[in-house]
Amino acid sequence: MTVSKILEISGSWCAPCKQLKKELENFNTIPILEFDADENEKICSDYHIRNVPTLIFVNENNEEIARSVGFIRKEDLEKKIEELNS
Repeated sequence: MTVSKILEISGSWCAPCKQLKKELENFNTIPILEFDADENEKICSDYHIRNVPTLIFVNENNEEIARSVGFIRKEDLEKKIEELNS
């Protein structure tokens, strides 16, 4: 399976979410679509989001293939994508 995009669900009030945004500022390996949890209840419901930040790794068929909950360093994110794509 290949990761085609990442859905980032976060909250403007969330300190780890703010850290994650800074960590991913120059991340351009694959597209990241950002969603505010407070403004996107349907996405949170559809993906059963209980904590933020949550990164959902999606394939070309828009199917979830993995997720990461909580802060993640850019290097660890790149490693996870590499593992999922192999």
